[in-house]
Amino acid sequence: MDIAKQSVSGTFEFIIDLCMWIAIFMSFGYPLQSALPLIFGLSTEIFNFGFRAMYSMGLIICLVYLCVNQKMYRWRNWQFALAIFFIFYIFRIIHDVSLLNIKFSGRPPYWVYSMLIGNGLLPFIVTGCLASYFSLKVLVNRAYCIAFITNIILIVIIYLQYGSILSPELYSHRVHIYADGDAEGMVINSILIGTYGNILTIMSLFQIIFMRDKTKLMRITFWCGFFLGFLLMVIAASRGPVVYFILISLLTYFYFMYKNGKSISKVLGFTLIAMAVCFTVFIVFSNKIEDTAFYKRFNVFFEQRENDQKEGRDFEWASAWEQFLDYPIFGDRYLN
Repeated sequence: MDIAKQSVSGTFEFIIDLCMWIAIFMSFGYPLQSALPLIFGLSTEIFNFGFRAMYSMGLIICLVYLCVNQKMYRWRNWQFALAIFFIFYIFRIIHDVSLLNIKFSGRPPYWVYSMLIGNGLLPFIVTGCLASYFSLKVLVNRAYCIAFITNIILIVIIYLQYGSILSPELYSHRVHIYADGDAEGMVINSILIGTYGNILTIMSLFQIIFMRDKTKLMRITFWCGFFLGFLLMVIAASRGPVVYFILISLLTYFYFMYKNGKSISKVLGFTLIAMAVCFTVFIVFSNKIEDTAFYKRFNVFFEQRENDQKEGRDFEWASAWEQFLDYPIFGDRYLN
């Protein structure tokens, strides 16, 4: 291999790494980019726009390289279809934002365009070209590290804004993260907090069950990640992440039984550990669980279903379905 080919190969590896890191940070890194302004009381909008600009610049670098080296493209038909959808949607956004002057939470038009293009179209195009070159093992390891750090950051911010993580008062209401303590300046809502906790819990569960050749330190890390993510789900008191966690855990468990059907000791051991954890949590918190927002949220859900009552999201889903039926191709408008 000559020097020119080595140079191209090294550059291409850098482009793959850059794209992978951007994809990971855009997927799991929002609390990281929000942590600094929240901790020091700075403007979150400036920091978020700055991070979005950095992601866009990195993706543009990758895109320019791909355009120069067209042989690196590996697109499929569904990717072309989605790219056409994105381009069509951009024209729809231009129509609504610039011509009809529809506002999104008072944001200026450039904010909407930067989200759509910088955080939507560009990542899709670049990752669509490079995803087949990603090392799955490297991707999973890096994503787990960022998810773990993200959950630690969330715990730290919650501690700074609400006080002790072990205080019963913290669990009596849904937790949101605000900028400067302003209730209208919400930065991360309870659904996102629960979702990040859910992601770490499920990733830790997969690592605990399926990863081979784990060292003692790695086992401790994965168990810490599992309980850290689960704690955030309880603190957030958001039902969706909990339901997803239960369903994915059951599917994981049945897959584990299928793969280790001949190894009764592994299946039995994992079952006993799971039952012991659930039993311990129930015993420790049985006297206080009814006072938690986590319990109240699920209790209200079942009471509403028994009394045939609806929540706001039920009406939103029904409205969205009616809008789709009325405008199946062009849509009603991007914000309604």
